[in-house]
Amino acid sequence: MINEEERIRLEEEKKEKEEKFRRTVKKMRIALCAAVVLAAVFLGLGISTLVKYDPFGPDKIDGLMPKAAAICLTAFGAISAFAAFFLTFFSIVIPAMTKYTATIGGKFLEANKDNIAFAHRIGAEQFKNAMKEDEKGYCRYCGKNVPADSAFCPYCGQKLK
Repeated sequence: MINEEERIRLEEEKKEKEEKFRRTVKKMRIALCAAVVLAAVFLGLGISTLVKYDPFGPDKIDGLMPKAAAICLTAFGAISAFAAFFLTFFSIVIPAMTKYTATIGGKFLEANKDNIAFAHRIGAEQFKNAMKEDEKGYCRYCGKNVPADSAFCPYCGQKLK
């Protein structure tokens, strides 16, 4: 048993960890927004510039950036999109799972407590029956259960001991 002071200390530590988790998730969501904006801008500029280029034409078009810059912007946009996916997973999906998994699991257990108790009782009975069967012997020749103190198998007649 833990005393009252220990319980209070543990609750305070839990609250601190939850607050730190919330702050981290908030920072990740801000970074997610920035990554989405960067991905949209970089991909938009890079791809729109590359679309205007003729693959066999000159390397520069008047008023647009060089082809190499467009390729770099497209690559940065792809990296930003990947970062946005990563941040979405870790700032939205994982926190939602940690928040709702315990609640859903608890409701599932509560709703099925009669079934769980029944399964536990049946399992305990089967275990007891299995232990009783272990007290019996078996014939290594025909595989049938025989009394543990039998010298011969009553089914096949082979010597057991």
